Amino acid sequence: MQQDHPRMNITSRGDITVVELTDRKILDEVNISHIGERLQGLIARQAEPSSCWTFPASAHVQQRAGMLITLHKRIREKKGQLRCAASRRRSTRCS
Repeated sequence: MQQDHPRMNITSRGDITVVELTDRKILDEVNISHIGERLQGLIARQAEPSSCWTFPASAHVQQRAGMLITLHKRIREKKGQLRCAASRRRSTRCS
């Protein structure tokens, strides 16, 4: 069964927003745009965004590089911070 949009888990750990992309293959522009819009909304709602974004170890990050660069610039404009990590396990720690 195919999902319309990639799965994304968003949680808060103190002042840090943790975004976990759980789909390993996000290749098409529609899904990449949907992710970008959702993350831009998160950034817009925060005065000084601090985020940790995790990707599955085999994720195709290069297809999302432009979106990640743009979102990182938005976070820096608001004096925030972004950390990205690849996760091999289901449970990921961002600190």
